[in-house]
Amino acid sequence: MLMHSNFNDRLKLKDARTIVAKGPLVWGPGDAQCKIDVTISQGSLQAPGHTGSYNQDEGCWECDVQLPSNQRWDPNQPVDCVGTATPPPQQQWPPQPGISLNS
Repeated sequence: MLMHSNFNDRLKLKDARTIVAKGPLVWGPGDAQCKIDVTISQGSLQAPGHTGSYNQDEGCWECDVQLPSNQRWDPNQPVDCVGTATPPPQQQWPPQPGISLNS
């Protein structure tokens, strides 16, 4: 699998608990489809996000990353992001620290 991705430089804060994670999909020859799993953290807060399947017709991915009901993202602090594309062979792109949030 030659497909690779990353996070956009700024992520949107949908509400106090939810970040809309998204980024580009760059496909290699012969790549068919993928799913994206992400983890976003901010200090002691951490939440996962998962996408459905994407194929070569799509140039970006997107998913909601939501904290439990008693936790809130701080819109004034950056977040650290890690993402993995599957199916195997699994491709994890380098962690991206310090991404800003837009509310």
